Amino acid sequence: MIKAIEVFDQSQEKLLNDLKAGMPVAEYATKLAKLKKFRNEDFEIAKARAT
Repeated sequence: MIKAIEVFDQSQEKLLNDLKAGMPVAEYATKLAKLKKFRNEDFEIAKARAT
């Protein structure tokens, strides 16, 4: 689960840098939503394994 958090944080930081570099806000929002979806799926998998 810690790895998922680290990957999420790194990916989110990259997206933010891309946004600052001129990425359209709509594209940023779409990619961020996908990233959060993948993070949540990883958390659910980790919870299932822990029980």
